[in-house]
Amino acid sequence: MKTLGFAIKLVCNGARNVLECNKGQWTSKVVDIREYLKLFDGLIDTDNIVTFMSFDEGGCYLTLLKALSVRVGDCLSGWIYIPNTIRVTDDEIMNVYTYVHKIILHQSSLDDDDREKIKDFFSKEYPKRAHPFSYIPTCGEKFGYRNIANPLYSMKEIIGVNRYQPYYKRYKAIFLLDMNSKVKIAKRSESLFDDLTKENIDQYCTLLPPSSNDVHRLGKGAKILIRSSKNEKREFDSPILRKKGDVVQLDAFREGFERSELPDIKIEKDEQTCSIPLPSKGVKWNKRIYANMFTIIDEKNNKIDNARITIKGKEIKNSGIPLPEDDCKHVIVKISAPSYEPVEQPYNLLLYQQLKVQLRRKVLYSDPIIIKLANDYTAEMTLKSPYLPSDADELLRGYVFEENVLRMSQWFVWKQRLWGFLAAWALVLLFMAYTAFSAWLDTHRFKYGLPPWEDIPAQQSSSSGASKVVNK
Repeated sequence: MKTLGFAIKLVCNGARNVLECNKGQWTSKVVDIREYLKLFDGLIDTDNIVTFMSFDEGGCYLTLLKALSVRVGDCLSGWIYIPNTIRVTDDEIMNVYTYVHKIILHQSSLDDDDREKIKDFFSKEYPKRAHPFSYIPTCGEKFGYRNIANPLYSMKEIIGVNRYQPYYKRYKAIFLLDMNSKVKIAKRSESLFDDLTKENIDQYCTLLPPSSNDVHRLGKGAKILIRSSKNEKREFDSPILRKKGDVVQLDAFREGFERSELPDIKIEKDEQTCSIPLPSKGVKWNKRIYANMFTIIDEKNNKIDNARITIKGKEIKNSGIPLPEDDCKHVIVKISAPSYEPVEQPYNLLLYQQLKVQLRRKVLYSDPIIIKLANDYTAEMTLKSPYLPSDADELLRGYVFEENVLRMSQWFVWKQRLWGFLAAWALVLLFMAYTAFSAWLDTHRFKYGLPPWEDIPAQQSSSSGASKVVNK
């Protein structure tokens, strides 16, 4: 939309738009506002006009309202719509406002010639904004007002290029009142209004995000984040509105790397483009290396919990250590643990989220051990094993030191004898059980049901015995 919008709303025997210039989506919000007449004294049965501003996402409605003397509640309103997609100067807006003021004040009806003149006036095209910013719509239960009789800000400054102020979003509409005129806020309505006369009218500018090429140069997957006053961060990928003179704080972000602070940007002009330094001029990526990135196991795949991981002489604790991106591509990692051979080898830590490293147990040697030979002479023996016990008094199972000589333990000898005795008894009991079961089978047989056996009748039992004799 390159033009201003304009509509006249008539409320008399119903509500209707009697004129629309440059119709669009904006006209759906040109509504019946007869209720606003009740907010003021000095409007009904007069030619006085009250002006207010309201905003939607796409622009500003500058509305002039006049009561009609036909019936209570009848009114005429002129709606100027200033889209945020065009550039209109303060003088141009004041010229349009004055023009519409005359229409609403003097035109009680419009003929075809009047309509054509108005449409021709609003056919003017304005320069387009390359990067428009969406407003936050005005809403809420209360109204704001500015006293235009106060010399702090003129009417032209209030409705000019700086007409949008973010704090307006808290109000349904912002009325522009000359408190020295006959139009006053009614006593019954005073609680519905907040005085915004002394609130600053600041110049707001659009800050454009850096180009995708600039962001891409920072590294694969890089993003630019905006830091807010609440220390919240969101991606800077669309235009933002900021007050002129404000300082915007930015961070560079990449998945897997620590955030890097970028130089602050001061807002100096509208549609200012955010420029970011090249990596060689300030953006340094650090990857934080944590101990839990490494899983340390032994030869049996059991996890080793007390391993020590060192990079460039720094041990990795729970908080991790930062490592520059270039160093991550080829870094020597040393891993050690008690009773294990240390491992020291290069890794590309940019390729892995999790690393599994296996440690081998150290080969341990015992002190020389004196043993007695078969010919009663002694000899020295040294044990070698990764699993050598730390207790020197229990190196070999079943052996103890007596007078510094390794001998078989008497307790071990008797324990082995006891196991042999118990095994012999188990065989004897097993044989006796077998003999008893065989004798039981001579007088019993198995069957279906409960109990699962029954006695063999004596006659069958003796016949069976006789047949055994004959067979013999």
